[in-house]
Formats: sequence, C-alpha cells, structure tokens
Amino acid sequence: MKFELHQNATAPESSRPILEATEQALKFVPNLYRVMAESPAALTADQAMGQAQLLSALSAVEQQVVAITISIANGCEYCAAAHSTLATDTPLDDAFTKQAWQPLKTNYPVAATYHY
Repeated sequence: MKFELHQNATAPESSRPILEATEQALKFVPNLYRVMAESPAALTADQAMGQAQLLSALSAVEQQVVAITISIANGCEYCAAAHSTLATDTPLDDAFTKQAWQPLKTNYPVAATYHY
C-alpha cells in the first residue's frame, strides 16, 4: 500500500487548516501528518491527543521519554526517530536518547523508562 504525502493544496479541505497551523508552529509539516491528512478525522484525533498531552502532569522531557520508550518497545524506528528529534527541543540528555535506541538492537527494557 502506498500513502500519499499531501501538500496543503492536495489535502482534503478540512485537513488544510491543521497542516497550515502545524507548519506555522513547527516551521515544517512532519510526513506523518502529511499522510494522516488523507483522513481529516485521523489528523484531528492526533491533534486532540497532542493537546491533551499539554494537560499532562508529565514534563516535556518526561513526555518525550515515554514517547521514545513506547516507540522503541513497539519497534517503530520512524516514531523513535521523530520523537528523538522532538526531544532536541527539551533538556533531555542526548546520552539517554542514544541509550534508548539500544533495545532496538539488544531487546532489553528501555533504561527503566529513564531510571524510574
């Protein structure tokens, strides 16, 4: 199956405002959003989940630790790479990010979710 990477002009009408807002906020649109734009409902749900995370008791660092850990536990290198990139905007230690990737190669728990 091949997924289209939508541009604002090719995305369904109701996905366009979300893509535009994402581009303004991040200065780019992640490919995952470009694919999800095919389904305005999926894109809207993902955005709502992101907004809900802002209400979390977890700090930005803790949120990225959880996201990286889950991505690696699921074997999703794409997701782990995306969250590792997002983590560069937080004070997350680069050493943790590098260490977190090891389970993809060795299959052991991810640093006990950053030593919790």
